Amino acid sequence: MSCRPVHMLVFSHMLLSLGGLCLHAGLHPPAQSLYFWWAAPMSAVSLLLLPVLFLRASTVGVAVLMNAFAVTAGVVGMAYFSLLSPPVPLTLWTLLARSTLAPVFILLAKLPLAHVILVEVQKEAP
Repeated sequence: MSCRPVHMLVFSHMLLSLGGLCLHAGLHPPAQSLYFWWAAPMSAVSLLLLPVLFLRASTVGVAVLMNAFAVTAGVVGMAYFSLLSPPVPLTLWTLLARSTLAPVFILLAKLPLAHVILVEVQKEAP
């Protein structure tokens, strides 16, 4: 069984998605409020649908667009949450460690990764 580089890239994307879901569920337990369930559909798409779409040359473009939509929705949602409840006191440490800045960076890492997947799949396409 051969392991193409694109498979490792898609697996990395899945790990970022799973890590983000675990981080979200840890910070905002879904059992506490229905408001915390909004990330679950995006995570399900990122974990179940996008890997399948990424691996086919005919659907990789759709996967990149869906990924960009999910990332945008996540960043906007986290920015909104940060504005509603900023870390107190507002210092460099609390901004880096107790705000949504780190999860935003994790989420934004999915954009260049999706682009590299697109390039690799297009290289492999006949």
